[in-house]
Amino acid sequence: MRKNRLVTLTLAALLLWTAAACGGGGEPPSPAQQTEAPAVSQTAEPAPEATPEPTPEATPAPEPLTPEEVYQAIAAVAAFPGMVEMADPYLLDNIGVKPEQYTDAVYYLVEQGTDPDEIVIVSAVDDAAAQDVQAKLEQWLARRIDGAQSYLAENLPILEAGVVRRDGNTVALLITSNIDGVQTVYDSLVPQLP
Repeated sequence: MRKNRLVTLTLAALLLWTAAACGGGGEPPSPAQQTEAPAVSQTAEPAPEATPEPTPEATPAPEPLTPEEVYQAIAAVAAFPGMVEMADPYLLDNIGVKPEQYTDAVYYLVEQGTDPDEIVIVSAVDDAAAQDVQAKLEQWLARRIDGAQSYLAENLPILEAGVVRRDGNTVALLITSNIDGVQTVYDSLVPQLP
């Protein structure tokens, strides 16, 4: 089931990306291209009695996405350099987010090299924890920007375009050269966040 969800999310992200790339520049059809519905012939046979259509059963709401599923969906669009998951040690050590503040989280960093890409997605336990996580991620992004002033200044534009966002109890730090594409995919996933 989890594999199917990841495949579905990946396909949805690719479809969204393709649609955004192609645009809709088509023109509406001309009157000559439009066709009219054929006239209905009348018969002497009586119309059959109308039977009520069965009402569709209510579709259950989809399960909220996990931070890993959200990351996989945005990774399908972003051309991330080799990323490695570091949530457990780095959330506390780098950012100060304690394990009791979240139910699930991912923290992806570049495995090798000096690219500034960094993705953090945290499902906070409650509103207060989400506020604290957001503040800590904003402080972390500010420290990353300050550090780039004197070291690896070529990364400064990507870091300055970085985003900390909070949607309900899900808080994310998105730093990537493809920030617009990542945010578009992330926005499409917001209704499924916990």
